[in-house]
Amino acid sequence: MVENKELKIFGDATLNIGLGVGYFEKILKLGNRNGFSYSDKNMSFASAGNEDERVVISKNISEFSKSLSISEDCPSVTIIPNFLKSVGKIVFVGDEIPDFLSDTSLIKFDSIPSLKSAYPQDNRIDYPMVIDQEADIVITSTSNINLQTLSRDCITAIIIVNKPGVHLSGLMHAGWRQVDGLVGNRLIRCLVGKGYIDPKDIKISIAPCLRKENMVLEHLGGISNESSWLGFIDKKDDGYHLDFVNLFKKQLLDGGIPGENILDCEIDTYEAQMQSLGHSARFQREKGAKATRMMTAVQS
Repeated sequence: MVENKELKIFGDATLNIGLGVGYFEKILKLGNRNGFSYSDKNMSFASAGNEDERVVISKNISEFSKSLSISEDCPSVTIIPNFLKSVGKIVFVGDEIPDFLSDTSLIKFDSIPSLKSAYPQDNRIDYPMVIDQEADIVITSTSNINLQTLSRDCITAIIIVNKPGVHLSGLMHAGWRQVDGLVGNRLIRCLVGKGYIDPKDIKISIAPCLRKENMVLEHLGGISNESSWLGFIDKKDDGYHLDFVNLFKKQLLDGGIPGENILDCEIDTYEAQMQSLGHSARFQREKGAKATRMMTAVQS
């Protein structure tokens, strides 16, 4: 991690607003550089604009990675979540899926396309590889790969499995739809279903996302199993407030992951954008502002 003394502890995260990042020290100590954007510069990491704007985004990503001490020589894979629905898929990036994982699809590293294919006319940007809306969870055991993903209000979780002979890292996108679809249960089944990995070997770190006060739905038409949400939904004048973060944590705890292995920065994206420190889809919709993104990364 780049040295800077202006550090602040928030939840389980260490914030360095001067460098524009937050990170999880407990994950760093396991050998995984990791973190999320959290900057008074309010940098965005997604744009559908012109090449000049994409050049700025590319520079933002480079600065973000440098602040987390992620090597520029480390290949990067950008994971673009599906923000509108649960894909219901877990992907392993590597040559072959380890025998101890369940319910997992394979994407070979050398088959991942470059984002350059979406912008063939751009000549000033070294684009990363991209997994575009293909999975809710991406995991790898390959060393020296930087997984990075875009986010606004949904849960982005860093996944680490650390035991003798096994070291996995990954990223998860979990909006309320994924949580309603028991994404935490699916992750546990993938990792421990064959009995080789113990839940105690798993660490989950939750980056900035909406919290209950600001996670509001007008109706519950999209909820498939209301009974699983008992105690996690409050009806108020402005709508239904969903405590999807704590329901997600409950799924992990019920699967045997110890509470001390579930790390949470406790940052609300809506509140962060109010302070120009992050990006919130809800805030932007209310203000009629341009859609922007935050970034979370973990280096294997």
